[in-house]
Amino acid sequence: MAWPWQRTVETRAEERAQVWLVHGAEVRSLSAPDDMIREIFGLALTGPDGLPSGVRERALKCSASYAAIRLISDIVGDLPVHVTRRLANGDKQRVRTHPAEILMNGQANGWTSGAELRRELTAEMLLEGSGYGVVLRNRGGKPVEVQQAKAKRSTDPATGAPVYAVPVHGGGERVVAYADMIEIRALLGIAPSTAAANATTLALLLERFGINLFGANGRPSGLLVFKSKVDATAANAARESWMADVKDSGVAVLGSDANYIPLAISSNDGQHIENRQFQTAEVLRFYGVTPTKAGELQDASLNNSESQARAFLADTLQPILTRWSDALSRCFLTSRERLDHSISFETKALVTADIKARFEAYAQAVGGPWITPNDARAADDMPRIDEGDKLNLPQGAAVRQENKE
Repeated sequence: MAWPWQRTVETRAEERAQVWLVHGAEVRSLSAPDDMIREIFGLALTGPDGLPSGVRERALKCSASYAAIRLISDIVGDLPVHVTRRLANGDKQRVRTHPAEILMNGQANGWTSGAELRRELTAEMLLEGSGYGVVLRNRGGKPVEVQQAKAKRSTDPATGAPVYAVPVHGGGERVVAYADMIEIRALLGIAPSTAAANATTLALLLERFGINLFGANGRPSGLLVFKSKVDATAANAARESWMADVKDSGVAVLGSDANYIPLAISSNDGQHIENRQFQTAEVLRFYGVTPTKAGELQDASLNNSESQARAFLADTLQPILTRWSDALSRCFLTSRERLDHSISFETKALVTADIKARFEAYAQAVGGPWITPNDARAADDMPRIDEGDKLNLPQGAAVRQENKE
């Protein structure tokens, strides 16, 4: 028996090139790169159909889904957050010094504003199914910062409560309790972009069809058919002559024994515009956005714009805002504060009528009397005036009051 160093090792003429990349404490092979590696090196991320390979990438490439994601996330980021306390007499008082107001309306952390954080978490919910933000506290337990995070959700088998695993710098992960995690979760945790994957793919294929068709000057591919038999040399010469004629929108001339037969369906026969309009509405349906809100103004009018704004708020935005309010209340309000505090979004700017209708409504309400002049001025962010907290009696009621006196 030979010693190990005396054995002859069998070698094979086989190339086994393995290059490894260390990225974020993970070792990845460049011989079989995944999407992250391809993205780092700027490689094409395309599937067999020539479209972006990931659901997220396809959603961001499709104009309809991108418009819906941008519209919803931008509006959620723009709406101010109000923390109110219910007083003993039933009135509500805004608590501007509460950590939720300070962080959500100001700076969530040193590099991210509260508006940007809400926008990004909402967009992640629409693209990935959930958006996560970790609440950091001081030693006294007071929230002082919120940071966006990538997290994995699981369930504690003992209590049934959700727990979150957040990657940490240098490798590994830490567990975050549900009281310190702002999670904005889509219905059943399924992102609208995932639910709309097939509709988005068809929309992109229709777009690519238009690119290919109009890239060829609107001429579909076809066959040059000759009545008599031609050899390969003559066929190549005819094809090159044909391509040279039509390349720059020229006029091709066919001989008496040649005929052109288009193979692809034309845009008119295929109802290309109608298909794209239908597919736009199909994609938007998964996000709860009407085509009018996404910029498709074919059915828009001055009469229905206000009603559509109310419908968009009630049907699309309000469920998302409710998830935000619940998540913020869970992380920012103590058990004692939940008895008389609430967190909500100010949405009146979304359904504000035109200035003429608004001023007419103020005149009726102040003279109703339903609200005071200062209430009406505060609705338009105007300063208070002296004696503006008194209700103005209607003109007839004032005369009757004087007669009684």
